[in-house]
Amino acid sequence: AEDCFNQALKRAPDYRPACANRALLRLGRGGFGPGWRDYLLRPSMEGNPDNVSREPIAADLGGRHLLVLNDQGLGDEVFFLRFVPELVRRGATITYRTDPRLAAMFDRLPFLDRVISQTDTPEPSGQADARVSVGDLPFLLGMDQAAQIPPPLVLEPLAGTDARMAERLDAAGPPPYVGLTWRSGIQQLNRRSKIVPVDGIAEALRGMPATLIALQRGPENGEIASLASRVGREVHDFSAINDDLEDMLALVGRLDDYVGVSNTNIHLMIARERTCRVLVPNPAEYRWMTEGDFSPWFPGSRVYRETPDDGWRLAFEALRVDVAAAHAGTPPNDGG
Repeated sequence: AEDCFNQALKRAPDYRPACANRALLRLGRGGFGPGWRDYLLRPSMEGNPDNVSREPIAADLGGRHLLVLNDQGLGDEVFFLRFVPELVRRGATITYRTDPRLAAMFDRLPFLDRVISQTDTPEPSGQADARVSVGDLPFLLGMDQAAQIPPPLVLEPLAGTDARMAERLDAAGPPPYVGLTWRSGIQQLNRRSKIVPVDGIAEALRGMPATLIALQRGPENGEIASLASRVGREVHDFSAINDDLEDMLALVGRLDDYVGVSNTNIHLMIARERTCRVLVPNPAEYRWMTEGDFSPWFPGSRVYRETPDDGWRLAFEALRVDVAAAHAGTPPNDGG
């Protein structure tokens, strides 16, 4: 695939789709230097809609004010914000523009001096010394090897929300609590889809001594009931919590385990300093890398991969073994 992208770019050096897809390929294989350079041409930045700077960031930012702009989805914001503390370490003050659904949550981060919503009136011209995209930061900061990956962002929940989510879980049944997601929230024609067979998850978790919590955004009619029938126990429908990210941040921090595809909830759980079991379709999203049981971006979170030859068979076999070992000795419960 990389050879094909290279040939295409020799013929048409400005052909952005080939460069953007080569970026994902290179990043997934650990080619971070050239990968982040190619990533500058991702579709969301075509035409540089926010007029951001693409110049490498200086080692000394003392006295400089940077406006860091969100880019792409909610999970991408949580993922890339890990690079912002390095700007602060270099002396910058930071205003961060975010999706309004994350504004209050990010406003609690100590390294951000100000948080504005993308629906707010834009900052007056000249107020910031430079504007940069959060998705450009790995390139602008010169990240070219796995050892330079910053630790994931840490987010704290609201105290009242945390207590309320604890009560909801307690009402559902006894611990351990295991969150489940089998499909990413948005599916697009001719785009990579993150979908996992529900029956495979059910078979891997059958007999697990846990209270199962469905966190699937937009479940289809009867889908959760069908999962419960296959797994042989009740699956509690908490899907509506996807509409309030503060509630979700509190909830996932209370879970003992999470089995699902990569989505915003996974990023939030990792931001609560928890680990997950992530089901990664083939081809893999770059941040989960193209091979291995773990990703350097998310230490401790186990990856289960669909493969071209075996589909999900080996992934679900490994998931069943790992879940059984992790929860061995836990008293059985009836799921509430």
